[in-house]
Amino acid sequence: MFRTHFKDFRRLLLTRAHPAAGLLCCGLASLAIWCVVAFMPGAGGRFLGTVIFKPRTLPEGSLTWLVALAFVPYVVGYRAAAASSSRATRAVVVAFAAAMAVALVAKVVPFVSHDIFIYAFQGRAVAVHGVNPYAVYPKQVADPYVDAMGEWLSGLKDAYGPLWTDVAALAAKAAGSDPVALLAGLKAIAAAFFLASVPLVAALVDARVRRPRAERDALVLLFAWNPALLLEFAGNGHNDSAMVFFLLLALVLAERRRDVFAALALAASFLMKYVSVLAAPFFLAHAVAAAPPRRKLAAAAWSLAPMAAAVVIAYAPYWIGGATFDGLVQQATHAGMDISSPFAFALAFAIGGPRQVLSQRTLSLAAPLAVDAFAAVSLGLVFVAFRRKIDLGRAAFGSMACYLAIACTWFMPWYLTWLAPVFVMEGAAVAAVAASAAGIYLYHAYYTAPVLGAVFAAVGLASAGLRRPAAARVRTGADV
Repeated sequence: MFRTHFKDFRRLLLTRAHPAAGLLCCGLASLAIWCVVAFMPGAGGRFLGTVIFKPRTLPEGSLTWLVALAFVPYVVGYRAAAASSSRATRAVVVAFAAAMAVALVAKVVPFVSHDIFIYAFQGRAVAVHGVNPYAVYPKQVADPYVDAMGEWLSGLKDAYGPLWTDVAALAAKAAGSDPVALLAGLKAIAAAFFLASVPLVAALVDARVRRPRAERDALVLLFAWNPALLLEFAGNGHNDSAMVFFLLLALVLAERRRDVFAALALAASFLMKYVSVLAAPFFLAHAVAAAPPRRKLAAAAWSLAPMAAAVVIAYAPYWIGGATFDGLVQQATHAGMDISSPFAFALAFAIGGPRQVLSQRTLSLAAPLAVDAFAAVSLGLVFVAFRRKIDLGRAAFGSMACYLAIACTWFMPWYLTWLAPVFVMEGAAVAAVAASAAGIYLYHAYYTAPVLGAVFAAVGLASAGLRRPAAARVRTGADV
């Protein structure tokens, strides 16, 4: 009898007869899994309760294996959405994504990352202590969040963009002296940027993917229900969601020929987190290529001037000369023993010899060479971009994938979230699922970071080539 009921349930989920019901079941299953992951006894903290600081230790990551369960309704839900003919599919996808994000935000203590404590301190440095976080080390300020950072991070100045520091300061000012409210607020901000990215991804998918509407709805689900994105943005509160949101907004605006606003959105992206500045040359090339011959110089100015103005205005309250970037330089030059990008890791082996154990010194020698190689590749890609029309989305995210593969010396699991939008926009469902699974897996086997980084960054580069795709076919009534 049990076997009969199981077959009926499987038929409900997998057959094309009930795809809408299958999608609903998958959404409920995903939400249930995230609630268990968030509120399972022993996961740390209570519902909007006491903040647990763990000085000089890594955050708790033992429960991330439970997140693997979320991949089952995630993949089955993708298949159900692709088979659905309902016009409400996207609304259902967004509603469940919002519910999952709320469940994770409500769990105040982050699962597996220290970074939210850094955001909290930087916001309090401005709003509470009245000091410049780009000028002081956290350990120099008496603040309860400093102990939660750990030894190394408490000796790191602000390494994020000034726009994110402003956001953190506003959150700290609104939270007052309540540490729970500040952490919940920062997680809610990261989750809000993630959810706001969903319609942007949907717009880009509709403009690029030549498939029926149901299959495009399913691709949107691959972004909105992505377990790695939900864990990192709504669970851990990483500000990468803000960077990705503004980059996606810049892409949407650029493709609609709103070049000035696209430039401002791109500036907002790298003023949140600097990595997306790698896309700036490609936005410039895109604007110049679309302009008439006699207006190319003006088009370049209209792209550069808004970005330059935004940078000057954002840095004005914090500027202390070159020292403003001390934290960024310190973090960028820190070569991890087992978390370097694959190219830097391979160079370290070549320098140290295959029989010699890798040392911090060896990796430090390899890091500058990796940066030089990345610069050479980037210049080549930019040269190609100015010579012919490009696909801006592929070029923008491809430049970030290139950085991960070649020059990143601090390869963290959440960096793989940068590749999620391009996989979805290109319709690469298998790559989107595999990259998110790799992001979760890295919490348990960090020593495989170079290998996984090589594989998925290579896939990212392959799908993020510079060639402009053919125009999407005209959709028929059956597609909408």
